[in-house]
This record gives sequence, structure tokens and C-alpha cells, in this order.
Amino acid sequence: MPEIYFLRHGQSQSNVENRFANGNDGYPLTDQGRRQAEKAAEFLRSKKIRKVYTSPIHRAVQTAEIVCSKWGLTPSVISVIDKIREFSVGIFEGKRIAGKARELYVDLKKAWAMGDMDTRIPEGESHREIIDRLWKGIEYALVGNGQEPVLMVSHGGLLSMALPYMCDNLDLTTFYEQEGVFIRNCSVTSVQTRTENSRISLSLMEWADDSYIDVSERSY
Repeated sequence: MPEIYFLRHGQSQSNVENRFANGNDGYPLTDQGRRQAEKAAEFLRSKKIRKVYTSPIHRAVQTAEIVCSKWGLTPSVISVIDKIREFSVGIFEGKRIAGKARELYVDLKKAWAMGDMDTRIPEGESHREIIDRLWKGIEYALVGNGQEPVLMVSHGGLLSMALPYMCDNLDLTTFYEQEGVFIRNCSVTSVQTRTENSRISLSLMEWADDSYIDVSERSY
């Protein structure tokens, strides 16, 4: 079955300003983020990917466009799907990731890791909702796809807090304790998909690989 390559977007101005910025507009890629996207395109070139899906958030769309341009593909091959957008932090949208907002955000992720799937920041999404949403995005990308590999340009929060819970070959009791769990800008995570009796299952192949980016160019 096809492989899915999840690419976190390149560094954006919201990363530099350390803000929750999950609306579709604003906060473009920085020059460093553009260079990261170009490096990602070269790293993934050998995969012969021709199906590209992206979150509608500006920094992800820009990343997808840069990658496709480097591959000689037109923007028309890019499909924008809302199901792989960053998860909503509700009332914290636009705020700096600092102080009380950061504290409650960390508490939220701890609660999710402990199995409280319905906890949310006011007006934001729950763990149950983001996992369900990502499943729907994957199902959409695989419909009629055959055996061709797929690229999905998405976000660090969604991928780090949903994808591990969806992979059959991970032990979650130890996964988040290991080094290298955080997803840096333009790191690549890959999964192998399988379909049996109309049910899709995932096996993790590689997690958050940004070894192809110079250390001085890496960022969160």
C-alpha cells in the first residue's frame, strides 16, 4: 500500500514571534523557511511523489508550492484539505506562546497523553476531534490513489499529538519519552498504509527526519 510522507511547513513568521497562529491568512514563511522547503524538495525528490495535499494555512500552502516548483510540477497538482490544518487552540489564537497561555497549552497536551481525549482549551479542539479529523484527511488522500506515494504538508502540533496514536507499531508509553520527538520545521515523517476490509491502518517508518537540513538552518 502507498506510503504517506508528512512534511511540517517551513519556518514562518509566527514561529519567529512564538505565536499561536492557526488562521488561514498571514504569517508567511521566512527566508529560512523557504530554504528549508527547497531542501525538503531535494530530500523527497527520489520518492517520485505526484500527489500533494496541504493544509489551507498560508505557511503550509507556501511550503507545498515551493516543493512542487522544485519538482517541476504546477500548483494545480496541490489539493488543499482542511482536515490536515493545525489543531485549534481556541481563545489562545494570535497570542504569544508564553506565560499562562503556554502553561495551559502544555497542560492540555499532558492531559491528552494521559488519555483525557475530550479536554480542550475553550473554543478549541479536543484530542478525539483532531485524531478523527486526521483520519478523514488520510482517507480522503488515499481514495482512488492506487499505490502512488503521497505528500501531506501539515503542522507540528497536529502531527505530534495525533499521528502517534494512529500508528499500530508504536508503544505510546515510551514514545514520548525518547529524544527527537519534537517536530522541527520541514522535518519528514513517513508511514506505511494498509487497507483490510475497508479499514486503513498505519505503521510508522520514520519520525521527524530533518537530517538533510544543516544544523544552523534547523528551527522549531
